[in-house]
Amino acid sequence: SELDGTAGDLIMVFIGDDSGRTDNNRTALFYSIYDNGKWSEPKQIDNDGTADAFPNLSTDNKDTYAIWLDMPERIGDLSKVSSDYITENIIGKMKLEIAKYDPSKNNWGKVLSPETYGLNKLPQIATDGGKTIAAWVSNPGKKAVGTKESPDDIYFVYNNGTGWTAPKAFITNSVNVNE
Repeated sequence: SELDGTAGDLIMVFIGDDSGRTDNNRTALFYSIYDNGKWSEPKQIDNDGTADAFPNLSTDNKDTYAIWLDMPERIGDLSKVSSDYITENIIGKMKLEIAKYDPSKNNWGKVLSPETYGLNKLPQIATDGGKTIAAWVSNPGKKAVGTKESPDDIYFVYNNGTGWTAPKAFITNSVNVNE
């Protein structure tokens, strides 16, 4: 995404490997800025020692926001557990985080941690003209794929420039939301 509307100034977020963490907590959210024909050394947005996943970024050449899933606690040994256990008890615990980039300090500050019950997935964010909306899928049954028996809901939060709304479901009981 373009940072300030000038050609060549870009920013990206991505999941990278933090080799200083244990194997199950190594996924970390990084950002890098492209300026003067070169990408900056990647830095972590929030190094809390826990696993991160599924980042998304939006900028309107003034405000830059990132949303991602963050594990609220360190993950222990998973070598003897099933994939269903991992889905429900690990992925199902991941929380949403929204942070705003401060170009004057070259760092990020968390602005919101929207809470919904269930397994959160597919976070997206968009900002334009000082207004920002974030949306994600939540499965109250903590299933990775929504089914008729355990359907998905789609939530959003909105900031009109003065503050964030509470999470609100705008699509409920949907089967298999995957994009």
